[in-house]
Amino acid sequence: MLRAGGRYRLVRSLGEGGGGEVWLAEDEAASGAPCVVKRAAPALRERLAAEYELLAGVAHPNLAAALDFGVDAEGAFLVLALAPGETADRAPPGIAASLTAQALRALAFLHSRGALHLDLKPQNALVHDGRLVLIDLGMSTAEGQRAPGIGTPAFAAPELTRGEPVDRRADVYGAGAFLRAVGGALPAPLAALVDRWCSNDRDARPADAFAALRELSAAVPGVDAAETPESGRAYLHSPKLVGREAEVDALLALARTGGVAWLAAAPGLGATRVGAELQRRARLAGLVVHAVAVGPKPGPLAPALRLAAMTGLGDDSADLDADALEERLFEAHRRRPFAVYVDGAHFADDGTARVLAGLARRAGGPALVLAVDPALEGDAPVAAAFAGEPARRLALSALTPEAVAGIVASAFPGRAVPERFAAGLHRWSGGSPALLEAALSLLAARG
Repeated sequence: MLRAGGRYRLVRSLGEGGGGEVWLAEDEAASGAPCVVKRAAPALRERLAAEYELLAGVAHPNLAAALDFGVDAEGAFLVLALAPGETADRAPPGIAASLTAQALRALAFLHSRGALHLDLKPQNALVHDGRLVLIDLGMSTAEGQRAPGIGTPAFAAPELTRGEPVDRRADVYGAGAFLRAVGGALPAPLAALVDRWCSNDRDARPADAFAALRELSAAVPGVDAAETPESGRAYLHSPKLVGREAEVDALLALARTGGVAWLAAAPGLGATRVGAELQRRARLAGLVVHAVAVGPKPGPLAPALRLAAMTGLGDDSADLDADALEERLFEAHRRRPFAVYVDGAHFADDGTARVLAGLARRAGGPALVLAVDPALEGDAPVAAAFAGEPARRLALSALTPEAVAGIVASAFPGRAVPERFAAGLHRWSGGSPALLEAALSLLAARG
């Protein structure tokens, strides 16, 4: 049975794409949830890593989010959310303008992150119930750089095929070629728009996807130049992590060397986001960090069993007691080393606390990060289980005004954000990441 990373069962090949083979897969750590796995030779590891870094944590309706990245004995692999639908070349021409608008919103999001797609074509877009999702960012590169290839000739800007440095206007060219391919015989206003977008002179094209979307909206009734509520929220939920760099650096170092760290974080201060950023950076560094979220009143050994599933242990783990489960997890760590981030460790049951403490006491055991609410830590089973164990202590504090300003700027790219606006949000939120996100979401919904 073919697997990637010991966790993703490869069901069937979906073909080649972006320099690697693409598979329909099942995540055995998530009850067999379907996903997509892209495999690549070791020489193409950096290309897959760049695609993961660009899409990790993204919740944009027109992009397939990256879920995981790693390297195993077969080479590098990238795990993406499964997007349903058929390729856009099968879509009815009557919705070509709508599909192009969605593609432009996806491109605008990538552009806001300093990245270009560079291979927009109907075969790289899936459509289901009128919604488009761009896939295959294997050609993506940073703005102003040379791309790793020359793209698909019928959809590639001339400067791309010549191997020159490219900018956002290369993606506008691709959007024009996409609209022409999907729309068939276009009315005169749209045909003129496509001719301008696909001009050999890049200076004649719109400057970026935002500008192209405005032109399309002006030419086609019913196409809105504004972000949809879903695409607008992507900017709010995918901002750059600001104000937690030191903590993530320290935890990444721990993941490399081993040991135990307690991360004290009151509710709303961003322990879950820190764990996600630790996972993202660890994967790019070739490390494995399993993040286990624990809620109130978990079942006996439930968090430890979720960890077992993440490491690729079989269903028979459910029949093990705490000592046997600890042994199995340690053996799994010896086969493929990992670290563990336990979010809400103060809720862990006695059995899970024993398993974690037992792993911590073993020579060569996995690094452990225990994220706890300091108000609930003292009476928690995990505190008793780890009593006397050497550990590093870290704490998340409220965000500074400078950090809040940085988050606001990343949530509203391309807009000048007045200092007093960010300062007001800091005062209102008290530096709480959760309250800040709620405020930004409310403001975005109100336009």
